[in-house]
Amino acid sequence: RRSGGLPPQADQETMLISPNALDQPRPRTGPRSSPLASTPTGELAEKASRQRPTVQQNASRGLAAPGLRPPASQSGQVPRPTQRSQAQQRRTPPNRRISGILLGAIATIVILAIILGVLMAVNLPTADVTITLPTTGYSHAISLQANSNSTNTATTVKTHTLTHDLVVTGQANATGKTPYGTVKATGNVLFTNNGTNPVHIPDGTVVATNSGIRFVTTADALVSTSKSNVGPTLTVPIEAQNAGQSGNVDAGTINNIPPEALSNLASDNHTSSNSINLNVTNTDKTSGGGTGNATTVTSKDISTLKARLDKQAQAEAASWLKSQISSGNLAGKPMITENPIATPGQGAPTSTGSFTERLETHIQVLLIQSQDLQQAVSQQLTSLIEVQRPGYALLQPQIISFKQLKSTISKNGNSLTISGTANGQIARHPSEKTIQSLVSGQTPDSARQTLLTNTKAVQNVKHVEIVVHPGYFPWVPFSSSNIHVVFKPEITPTGPKA
Repeated sequence: RRSGGLPPQADQETMLISPNALDQPRPRTGPRSSPLASTPTGELAEKASRQRPTVQQNASRGLAAPGLRPPASQSGQVPRPTQRSQAQQRRTPPNRRISGILLGAIATIVILAIILGVLMAVNLPTADVTITLPTTGYSHAISLQANSNSTNTATTVKTHTLTHDLVVTGQANATGKTPYGTVKATGNVLFTNNGTNPVHIPDGTVVATNSGIRFVTTADALVSTSKSNVGPTLTVPIEAQNAGQSGNVDAGTINNIPPEALSNLASDNHTSSNSINLNVTNTDKTSGGGTGNATTVTSKDISTLKARLDKQAQAEAASWLKSQISSGNLAGKPMITENPIATPGQGAPTSTGSFTERLETHIQVLLIQSQDLQQAVSQQLTSLIEVQRPGYALLQPQIISFKQLKSTISKNGNSLTISGTANGQIARHPSEKTIQSLVSGQTPDSARQTLLTNTKAVQNVKHVEIVVHPGYFPWVPFSSSNIHVVFKPEITPTGPKA
C-alpha cells in the first residue's frame, strides 16, 4: 500500500477524467430537438437534479460520486467492493432459472409416460385365442401304475392314501362250560405265642401249607403269653384264598407263616419280626372247597359275534368311502385291519352268561383323483399318437372317457395297476408358438382373418374367437407368453332321426 492508507491504483474502481474535461461541453451527437431548446435552463437543472442521485444518496448506498474515490474509513483505508456484491452481479435471473427447472420436469414426465405406455402395451394385456378344428376319435388301451410316491407321467399316476378308524360293539351269550372252583374251603388254626408279649393277629393274616396253599384268617385275635390266665394258645377261623378242592387239606399241614405276613404282624404290634415267636397249625383238616361248571366265553362265541359286527363295520366303511370319492375319482379295494376285544376274554367265566365284544377297524384305501387320472392318461395317449398318428395331437383341454376301467391292488395294499380303454379327440393343428407369432401385435379382427386365411400355416380352421383383456386394449399382446391358445373340437350337430 502507498502512504496515506489508500489502496493501490489498480485496486480502485475509479474513473479517470481529465480536469479540463469537466469544464468542456459534451459534444453533440445530433440536432437539438425543439422541445429541449424551448426548455428554460432552470427547468433542465431541476430535472437533472431529480434524475441524478446526490452525493449524500450515493454515500448512503455505499456508492461514490462519479469521478470521486469512495469515502475512507476511520482507519484511512478505502473499502473495497464485497465478494457478495460481485456474486450478485454474476447470478442468473430467477425467472430464467425457474423456467429451466419446469422444462426439465416436463421432459422427464413425458419420457416416463412413454416408457410406461410401452411396458403396459407389452406386458399388461392378455388374450385368449380359441380355434375350432375338425377332429376324429382315437381309442387305445392304457395301463398305469400308481402308489403313494408316484407322479403324473405317461406310465404312472399320483395316488392319495385315505385312512379311517371306526369302532362297533355288540353282545352275545357265552356257550362254554368249564369246571371252576366255586366254593372256598374253611377250617381253623391254632396259634401258640412263645414270646413274652401278647401278639395281636388282625383279620386277613396269611398262613400256608409247606406246599404253598394259602389261607387267611377271618377273625381278629389276641394271643396272650404263658404267664396270663388264659394261656398262650388261641384258635382262629380261616378260609382258603382260592375256591376249589385244592383248599381241602389234611390236619397238621398248615404250619407256616409267610415272611410278608410275619412282617405285617410286627408292624401291627409295633415291634420287630424277631420279637414275634408264634407257631401255627391246624388240628383238623379243612373242608368245603368244591368246583362246579362255570359258563365261559369260547373262541367260537367271539368269532360268531365278530362276523355279525363285521357286517356293521363294512356298511359304515362303505358309507364313509362313498363320502370321500367324488365323480370321476378311482379308488382301490379297501384294506381293512380288525381287532376284536371280548370282555370277559376267551376261557373266562361270566357271571351273567353273556359277554360283550368291541371290534376296532382300521381302513386304508388308495384313491386316484379325476384330474390326476386325466393328466396321466393324456400324457400316455399323447406319446402313442406321436408314433401312430404323426401330425395329430390330442386336443386340450378335453375330458377323456374310459371303458372297462378297473384297478388291481397289490398284495401289500401299497400300489394299484390301472387298466382299461381311453377315448379322446385328436386333430391336426399347428403348435401354439405358430399361432402366437401370427396374431401378436394385431387387432383382434385382423388376427382372426389371418388365422382363417393363412392356409399354409394353419389348415382346416372352422372358427376363431379372440378375446383381449382388458377390453379397452385394441390389439393382441406383443408378448407371446400373454397369449393363451386353446384348440377346440368341432361339434357336429346331430340331425333328427328319420
